[in-house]
Amino acid sequence: MPSTLLGKQLTVAVGARKAGHPAVLATSAGVTVKALAPKPTRNPYITGSARVGGKVTAVVGAWSPAPTSSRPGPRTP
Repeated sequence: MPSTLLGKQLTVAVGARKAGHPAVLATSAGVTVKALAPKPTRNPYITGSARVGGKVTAVVGAWSPAPTSSRPGPRTP
């Protein structure tokens, strides 16, 4: 489903015909298209030497579904 439908109402309509009878159209109730929020499948973590003068590296982990963008969170002293 394309992201352009996010927040829109989605319905389905089905028509039926039979010889000698009028055509009939039935429509479903509408549902709102929602997005799936990314959830971590592998938590972020820090590697390296956490000491004065040391170097640390932040690893973002893994997310599903894959996010379209990300940014680092605040640093904690």
